[in-house]
Amino acid sequence: MTVKDSRGYLVRGAKIKIRSKAAGRLTRRAQTKASNKVGQAPFVLRVKPQRLGKRLVMVTVARTPTAKAAKTTSIRLAKARRSTR
Repeated sequence: MTVKDSRGYLVRGAKIKIRSKAAGRLTRRAQTKASNKVGQAPFVLRVKPQRLGKRLVMVTVARTPTAKAAKTTSIRLAKARRSTR
């Protein structure tokens, strides 16, 4: 996740929260991290097995002491691999 302001500058120290738009899609609750000096914060999201092969819609909110921005994104998840045992 990379945070930029309206002028295209990287925002450091922003509180970034990422969650699923619909409840019950992820194995853990929403995660919050602060952006680093290059405006980035890494996230690892784990989805429930029954969501594989379907679309996941996520909401990301970035906050600073004076501003707040939100963005909704979606991705298509790969299908689960079948075990060959």
